[in-house]
Amino acid sequence: KRLVAAERSIPGPEGLELEIGDTLFLATGARAAFLELATLDRLPDMAAGLAKLIRQLEAGELGEDASVDSIAAPSDMMEAARFLNRLELLPSDDARAEARLRRL
Repeated sequence: KRLVAAERSIPGPEGLELEIGDTLFLATGARAAFLELATLDRLPDMAAGLAKLIRQLEAGELGEDASVDSIAAPSDMMEAARFLNRLELLPSDDARAEARLRRL
């Protein structure tokens, strides 16, 4: 079984160390792989705000001093946001669906 999620019983510092009272969610290998793929597929939609910010920065809408390099976001969210921006340039829903499948 693989750890797929954890829930803190008492709000506290974020991190990977287990605390007494934490609830751990385990899944079989196949289910864990499916959950990982589902999360990867949803990341671009979850990064929509970041994608908009990247577009604004690249268009120079937020000033000369602002740049995409100044964004402090996890690399997987940055990649998902850039992917979402590329999706919007594709000509059809079929092309977007194909691109999403290729990404997986």
